[in-house]
Amino acid sequence: MNVDSHIFMTRSNVNEKNEIYTLSIDCGGGGIKSGIVNNHNELLSDSLRTGITYPFSPADLINIISSHIQQHNFSYDRIVLGFPGMVRGGKVIYTPHYIRFNGPHTQISAELQQRWNGLNLQEFIGQHFNKPILIINDSELAASKVVCGQGTELMLTLGTGLGCSLFVNGSLAPHIEMSHALFSQEQTYDECLGEIARQTLGNSLWNSNVERAIISLWPVFRWDRLYLGGGNSTHLSSSTIKNLEHFIHADDALATLEIVPNISAILGGHKAWELASGQEFI
Repeated sequence: MNVDSHIFMTRSNVNEKNEIYTLSIDCGGGGIKSGIVNNHNELLSDSLRTGITYPFSPADLINIISSHIQQHNFSYDRIVLGFPGMVRGGKVIYTPHYIRFNGPHTQISAELQQRWNGLNLQEFIGQHFNKPILIINDSELAASKVVCGQGTELMLTLGTGLGCSLFVNGSLAPHIEMSHALFSQEQTYDECLGEIARQTLGNSLWNSNVERAIISLWPVFRWDRLYLGGGNSTHLSSSTIKNLEHFIHADDALATLEIVPNISAILGGHKAWELASGQEFI
């Protein structure tokens, strides 16, 4: 999305401390989280989470956001929303979870598919809350908090599915939905690494899948920095992390691996806007 002049903050948007308050919303397949952050990436409100009840429509998303805003009871200047799926210019190209009757990997609803895919989410949310808004992928929002702006930085988020975002020298590369690529036989990365797989396989086999998956992605990206985040990053075993570090360092001694907390998506709200300024978020 080109960040045009009409959505930059005016002087009236800035409080007495010359700070901009950003409502940061992290949308996942299982729940919606939000918090308000300042210019220093500090959380000023409680971090709220509301579980999703399927079927889940755009109107349901608005209702949850409205409820969170009331609970935060904190003035904010702008919104950033991390959305699960492919978004371009604020428009939903495809979302894998919200188009289904009963959540991830269940039957697709033709009605929900029509409501979500192709929706100009930026306009839809903007009309309800009358605030400047930035819509990006949820993995991109989490990455915004931690990327340093040097070299090739890859964020992989482990949650309902697999999130993926790539930054090169601080600029966001075109979005790649790695989760829908085939990983093993007829199963996608999402099906092998997502929450349903973890619950079905157990943590040990799931960790093995994660390890094999990341090793398979090394020749594709050859990152300088790899960040592993999302709610299920807490289930990564120490042996998996050590094995991955050993594998990567055997090929590139300078490449790094960092586990980042799930709160990064909320804390990345302000920085996401800064990264969007002067570049096109795709």
